[in-house]
Amino acid sequence: MALEHKHQRLIDQAAKDDRQAVVRGFKIKVGDRVLQADVLNFKPKGEESCASDKRKVVIFFPGNPGLVDFYLTMLRQIYERENGNVWISAIGHAGHSEYCHETTKDPVSYAEQIAWKEAYILQAYPWLHDEDVECIISGHSVGARIGLEVVKRLPQVNFKQFIGLCPTVMNIAESPNGKKVTSHLASSWKRWLAFWAIRFLQILLYPLPDFLKLYIAKRVMRNDSPLVDDYFVQFGLKLVNPDVIKNVLHMANDEMRLIRDVSHLEGIITTMKERIVFVLSSNDKWCCNNIVSQMKVSFPEAQYRVLSDGVPHAFCLSHNHVEEVVAHF
Repeated sequence: MALEHKHQRLIDQAAKDDRQAVVRGFKIKVGDRVLQADVLNFKPKGEESCASDKRKVVIFFPGNPGLVDFYLTMLRQIYERENGNVWISAIGHAGHSEYCHETTKDPVSYAEQIAWKEAYILQAYPWLHDEDVECIISGHSVGARIGLEVVKRLPQVNFKQFIGLCPTVMNIAESPNGKKVTSHLASSWKRWLAFWAIRFLQILLYPLPDFLKLYIAKRVMRNDSPLVDDYFVQFGLKLVNPDVIKNVLHMANDEMRLIRDVSHLEGIITTMKERIVFVLSSNDKWCCNNIVSQMKVSFPEAQYRVLSDGVPHAFCLSHNHVEEVVAHF
């Protein structure tokens, strides 16, 4: 019994440390706008961590919605596996958090999301282009496409590897889920209706006790991940925010319109070759078999790895699925 209590205390302390590692509403100017996003940073534990010949950095981009909280468990496991001898940053999407308060009411575009991440990396890691630095860049879902765009924008950086998790890197609108949502996302009045529906839902949920709110959120999240763990439900509940949903839907509409071919990425595809790794879900309705076939033509020398049956696109909502994904880093 004493060991169980000690183990639980260690888990609780790790969760507290993870929450403290997240910087909420970090501000960066993109064009003429100051945009905010949440960022998760794990840094080396001590000076001795920097004594090796190489400095290792892992930069991660989430899917959409772009909450870094969904990836805390995954990135913590990578950090511990490296014995804390690594810099890790998970860079959330601007406007996708309740802590983001934009200076204008205009939603944040897909292009602005990419520019924000490039600017943050240059600000947080001014030494990233040094010869002794090895950088792994990774992304989940649309975060994988954003990762490739960032690699293209930072040619001076030594990217050791790119890892795309359930990657929607091309022709996302042709996927089964893409075909279902494209016309709805393209309708400005439907996005407006969703905005007000979420605002109404927010009002309805406000007086309810927390346990009931979490129960409702878990039922909804099971649609994307049937084995969703209770730990992640608290973060899903944060998406019941009309301003967040406005940015989520606007970005999703941009994804359907703009994520098409990868001809402009030919340079990095040719240069990185087998250092590009795609980790696939066998039942992914965003990155389906047809699109994977197209990827194999466009990325002929990339590595393709398939997760166990039953691992969904939203793998990040289950600790068991996360452990399998971490093995590919």
